[in-house]
Amino acid sequence: MMLQEAEAEKLQLDGVAVHNFRQIKHYWASSDLPNAESNIFSIAYGIWENKPDWDMQLEITFMDENGWKYKMGKDMSQPVQKHKREEDYKGCVAWLISHVKGDMVKQIQECGVKGKYSRTIEFQEAKKQ
Repeated sequence: MMLQEAEAEKLQLDGVAVHNFRQIKHYWASSDLPNAESNIFSIAYGIWENKPDWDMQLEITFMDENGWKYKMGKDMSQPVQKHKREEDYKGCVAWLISHVKGDMVKQIQECGVKGKYSRTIEFQEAKKQ
């Protein structure tokens, strides 16, 4: 999703469209464009806020593509139920996806701090802009 948003924001690095996560990080570390902060905010935070169930949707997509299913019940003896979780709890795949996304945001932030302009983007501050 981050790469799709980078493409939608038309991020460019040295005049070439960004095509991978490493380039997104490099863009944040080195870009002096006035809209760089809003672009990175959109990639790191905005896309996720606009889709509150993004992690569960990615979980369903991942599980469908890989033929995974959850087994239900304390002893795992109940029949397999595709994508069904107990009430509103996230499945372990959704939790893992959420943690990976958090790590990716941290990596972007670290590149900004260590980059040419030594900057970071705060969620609350950026949202007000």
